[in-house]
Amino acid sequence: MTTATRRPSPADLANPSPNVRAARRQADLLAPVELGPKRRFRWAYTLGIRRSGMTPHSRLVALTVAQYGNAQNGRINDERQPGLHRLAQDTGLPSGQVLVALRVLESRGWVSITRPFTHDGRGLHTHVQPHIPRHALPHVDGARNERTTTDA
Repeated sequence: MTTATRRPSPADLANPSPNVRAARRQADLLAPVELGPKRRFRWAYTLGIRRSGMTPHSRLVALTVAQYGNAQNGRINDERQPGLHRLAQDTGLPSGQVLVALRVLESRGWVSITRPFTHDGRGLHTHVQPHIPRHALPHVDGARNERTTTDA
């Protein structure tokens, strides 16, 4: 017995189901944010990672990835892409743990991972770009209002 699926009507598309709305909210929270010209990316990224509550391995890999990027905008040029083995050397972690940490960071919106291909279909090494996800912005912005003092 086959069950025919109903095509969505324009009314259905205008009012998405709760699952679709939840997926859109999730995607919106993981979307990278632009900090603006006066904010330094690496400072904000480092602060966000430190306050993220992720495992130490994930934070270590994230902070190491950030060191390869431009301090102002966070972009990592093609010639400075660290690669899995370089990140393993820099962090002192096995390649498998670095890979797991990168997947965790990607799932939480802190990095994007791409594997570009050449015109003849050969894969190049993996590219990693750090991002500040929208859900972390309150932690980063809140730090600008905090005042640290030292007691004498």
